[in-house]
Amino acid sequence: MSRKHLIEKLQFAQLRTRLADQIAHFHPGSRKTLLNNLSELVAAITLAHNVQLAASGAKLPVDTDEESREQWVRRQLRNDTKGTLELFRPLAQSLLAGFAGRSIRLILVPSGARAAGAVNEHNVHPSWTRWAATARLGTAPPCLGWK
Repeated sequence: MSRKHLIEKLQFAQLRTRLADQIAHFHPGSRKTLLNNLSELVAAITLAHNVQLAASGAKLPVDTDEESREQWVRRQLRNDTKGTLELFRPLAQSLLAGFAGRSIRLILVPSGARAAGAVNEHNVHPSWTRWAATARLGTAPPCLGWK
């Protein structure tokens, strides 16, 4: 295993752990499986800096084929166990509170604005619209969710 691959796995594990801890803090009664899956999904999307299902799946630290990774990402996005806003509102509020008094630039990406090869929201769920908003801090904005 190359040094670069080991570093990527370590970064993924550290981010996943921090995300799981934050979700558990805001939702103490959540199932461990839900916490693990959500934290892995968000870590993969964040590290991929891309909303393509294949790009997000490629960041998952599992040894399997590309199609299986993409299928796992799609399954997690379709999971209706808890609402996206219910789960991530406290995380977003906590993150944005850290920017108090600082200038930030919010970037909104409407569903009609797609880059070549970007995820088609109908691949996730026919009634969802893809949206992205982020505080731009020198990196590409990750997609925060679909609604």
